[in-house]
Amino acid sequence: MTTLVPSTSEDAAPPPVRRRRNHGGVSPALRADHNLARSIGVFLLWVVVVVSIAMLVWIVLQAFRDTREILSSPWGMPKSFNFTNFSTAWNVSGFAMATLNSVVTTAVSSSVCVAIACPAAYYLSRVESRLTNGLSLYFIIGLGIPAQVILIPLFVMLDKVHLTDSLIGLNLVYIGLSMPFTVFLLTAFFRSLPLEMEEAAALDGASALRTFIQITLPLAKGGILTAFVLLLV
Repeated sequence: MTTLVPSTSEDAAPPPVRRRRNHGGVSPALRADHNLARSIGVFLLWVVVVVSIAMLVWIVLQAFRDTREILSSPWGMPKSFNFTNFSTAWNVSGFAMATLNSVVTTAVSSSVCVAIACPAAYYLSRVESRLTNGLSLYFIIGLGIPAQVILIPLFVMLDKVHLTDSLIGLNLVYIGLSMPFTVFLLTAFFRSLPLEMEEAAALDGASALRTFIQITLPLAKGGILTAFVLLLV
């Protein structure tokens, strides 16, 4: 004869598992991966960070020295903080106009590049055909072409259309050089978005353009902002 023993609460629930405390803000997985190669890599990384910060501070300090003082002691430190160099560079050397041209060129080229790359990347991510595959490969090849190779042909082309000394020509160069990376980045981001919302919009009668503007772009604002910031940098 079998005797039924009522189960207690201790038998029903397993004992709680105690998590290891995160000492020093480092996860246990990273602590387990602690080896000689990782230690050397972290040390070299910190060396690069310290050297970069030190060079940046040194450049800022050298801006307070005049030309004679720099030539007499290139590695010296400024004896006094004189802001005359900044005013001279801003007023006499044309630094104000150069700064304005840089800001305008960067803002215009980045905005136009993202505006053109968004629909192109959306089409390449949603349509599978020989044409789209060829275009995707074309943009990927553009990532591997160094700027030094096309420097002279680009200058000759701009000289023939009289755009070598204009902001329009500079914007066109920046847009053309940044387009492969922007299209490649946004294509990968659009492919990660779900298709269910676009299919629901199509069932409701929305066109492809309306779906792209009202549904896809709001969902992809994170990737678009990332591409825009990378272009600004």
